[in-house]
Amino acid sequence: MQEDLLIFAIGCVCAAIGGELFFSGIIGVAERGRWPRGIVAATLGAFATSSPELIVAITSAWRNAPELALGAATGSNLTNIALILAVPLLFFGLQTTRGAVFRELPLALLIFPIIAIVAFDGHVTSQDAVLLLAVFVFWLALVVFAAARNRTEADGHRPSGRLYLGLILIVGLATLFLAGELIVDGASGLAVAFGVPNYIIGATVVAFGTSVPELATVVVSSLRRQPEVGLQTILGSNIFNCFFIIPVAALIHPIAVEWLSLKLTLEAGLIATLLIVPLGSWRLGRWRGLLLLALYAAFIALSLKPV
Repeated sequence: MQEDLLIFAIGCVCAAIGGELFFSGIIGVAERGRWPRGIVAATLGAFATSSPELIVAITSAWRNAPELALGAATGSNLTNIALILAVPLLFFGLQTTRGAVFRELPLALLIFPIIAIVAFDGHVTSQDAVLLLAVFVFWLALVVFAAARNRTEADGHRPSGRLYLGLILIVGLATLFLAGELIVDGASGLAVAFGVPNYIIGATVVAFGTSVPELATVVVSSLRRQPEVGLQTILGSNIFNCFFIIPVAALIHPIAVEWLSLKLTLEAGLIATLLIVPLGSWRLGRWRGLLLLALYAAFIALSLKPV
């Protein structure tokens, strides 16, 4: 068990390093294209920070354990909001943006009923995967259209060179592949050691490990007084997790669903997302962070309690 824990911890470190490198490369590419910061955060940034989940999904599906991928994706959605976004909310509060509220937040809320409908029959099949990918492509087309209409003017800042960007993208992606292997190995070993189903390990332990890049992004953006970057990265990451990453895993290997565990994760995720809907003001107060942390603690307690 100690060896599995060490492997998992090393995988999380690799996920953080690889995600940061890949994120920096993606943002550098966006700067060269002069795309709006919020849209970049919700798309390219979200893709970069969701890369660990994607690698875990591909790796676990190839190893005939796609339930780990489903747990990691749905659990990461909850972790991203109820834990990672809750921390800066608790200490600083958060200023939302019109783009996040009207473009990303509605689909982020629809994630939970859509996944529930798809998985209600006990499986996520390749046919379900195609439907989820269609939703993802539609959203992505809307975002690309918005980006094309809102390109920024050149500010005199010299963007990073193509060779440098290509190098850090390659190194970051390679590190993420290594992280996926280590996280799946360690998490599978922990599941066996504790007698816990793969989905539960995915929704708790793996979800936290693969959310390390989102944590770094939210903390840095809050300290630099650019909270919209962290918020839209989180919302975009959640959309990627369920409308891109889950279908990718399902296309490789059909996913058997533990309905009660998935239901708990989806319900908690929906409540968490509703807690960041602005009411009467674009600013989210610190009290929401406290409620989100309480929700996350309750979810962990219910998920890991003995049957």
